[in-house]
Amino acid sequence: MSKPRLIDDALAIWRAGVDAVRADRVVAGNVQWTNSRLIVDETTYDLRGIERLVVVGAGKATYGMLVGLAESFARGPHPALRVSGWINVPDGVAEHRRISFGDSGSVEVFPARPQGVNEPTERVVEGSRRIVDLVRSADRTTAVIALWSGGGSALFCLPQPWISLPAKIAITRRLSESGADIQALNEVRRCLSQVKGGRLAHVCRASLLVGLIISDVLGDPLPIIASGPTVLEPEPDPHRAESILQHYCPGEFDEWITRLQASSFKPEPRAVEPTHHILANNATAVDAAGTRAVELGYRYWMRSATQSEGFAEGVGEQLARQLIDSQRGGLVDCLITGGEPTVVLPDESIRGRGGRNQQLVLSAGRSLIDNRDWQADFALLSGGTDGEDGPTPAAGAWIDRAWVQRFADQSSKVAEHLRRCDAYGLFEQSGNLLVTGPTHTNVCDLRIALLGR
Repeated sequence: MSKPRLIDDALAIWRAGVDAVRADRVVAGNVQWTNSRLIVDETTYDLRGIERLVVVGAGKATYGMLVGLAESFARGPHPALRVSGWINVPDGVAEHRRISFGDSGSVEVFPARPQGVNEPTERVVEGSRRIVDLVRSADRTTAVIALWSGGGSALFCLPQPWISLPAKIAITRRLSESGADIQALNEVRRCLSQVKGGRLAHVCRASLLVGLIISDVLGDPLPIIASGPTVLEPEPDPHRAESILQHYCPGEFDEWITRLQASSFKPEPRAVEPTHHILANNATAVDAAGTRAVELGYRYWMRSATQSEGFAEGVGEQLARQLIDSQRGGLVDCLITGGEPTVVLPDESIRGRGGRNQQLVLSAGRSLIDNRDWQADFALLSGGTDGEDGPTPAAGAWIDRAWVQRFADQSSKVAEHLRRCDAYGLFEQSGNLLVTGPTHTNVCDLRIALLGR
């Protein structure tokens, strides 16, 4: 059965936003080479005396970034360099295990963790050691390009000697379950790691270290994106990490807090000052979605969040209220927003399946069901730009007037699915999941709401 026109338009607008931040296009469009220069955006780097290029990185978008970098290199004219490197990516996103830079060499692509499981594995640790070895091998005739994107924190992991990988995973998992946002999560990760928080940059002795970034963190704070492996300042703050752990998980990790307090970081002398370029972020996707909305004839209002949005349920309720207000006011018929809310998970004994986007859409749906005066034709969808939403195969979910009418007399059922964080179960039943597969990018979430005209 074909979907109504409104949801088709909403999907087209959402996809335009995602297409604008696809990693290969973003990097290929922002990186140029000449015989003696590398140009990133509007910054020029002198490559005279450089004989070797090392490319490293980690993240959900890093494979696409590497493809775009190789494409720009092939356009040339590029300098005569020996190219090598290694990137850690999720399983299933890479078409090739090695990306060629022509006669200059190639870069290894290492699938390091399963899809839909945003946690490090022993393979992640193995790949991270290879990245560290490559960066440590760089000398003054070497340029290093580091590719970072969302998911990089889980895909670039080398725990401190005093904490095991399972313990580090347990801490991160518990923080996430308790509603900690990405800033809080990565503040803690930086202190538990040998490579995050600028520690990779401290072992680099290259002449040039350039970070190319697709940001999945609202406000684009460099130390937080992928936990800032090549960002030297500010240094990881154990006191801040301790405060976060005590706030979200009081009394649960006292042993590791004690070890954290006793830890100290003695960086090697700096040999290189890294530079970083944010090539795309959530605002990029929101802007492109707005352009597509205008092409389709909509009058839109849009907003890209620059800080934590709070809980997904509240964001969904707010989006429903904005739809209702738009119907009354009649000024706009398209709402485009971006951000990344959090979800506090219930006890595992009652917990269902879902992700923050599905939870948000279900919360908006319940609000519209409970508004007995709501009769307008509409479509609303929310999806992770990376194609993932929690431990599910969906990127998010969508609803329309037919969905509201179907569940109009089942508000208590909808509320129960919300309480158990089982939005996936309900949307799988109703056929309202947004399934895209990997998108080779990651700039938080994108939400579209349309009113019928």
